[in-house]
Amino acid sequence: MTDGNDSTSPARPTSESAPTESRPGVFRPEPSEIDRLLAAARAYPLGIDYLMKGYLGSVAATFGVHAFVVEEARRQARRDAPDKKGGRDGLP
Repeated sequence: MTDGNDSTSPARPTSESAPTESRPGVFRPEPSEIDRLLAAARAYPLGIDYLMKGYLGSVAATFGVHAFVVEEARRQARRDAPDKKGGRDGLP
């Protein structure tokens, strides 16, 4: 038996070896998926606050999307929201 650390084992990609965008098999949400989720969250009774602060798995299940879509929608909402000082950093 081997522990997977011998010289015949294939190398595993690391964050330094290949950026996420170039690695096959890495899920990347489509911009249209993110836009649909943001629109659905705005129309949802608990609003965008639920999207931003709700438990990741619950939010994904509520809107029927992958957790990666939720994470990317949260990032986009943070980038797009103005803060109270007039900047663009208002959401938690």
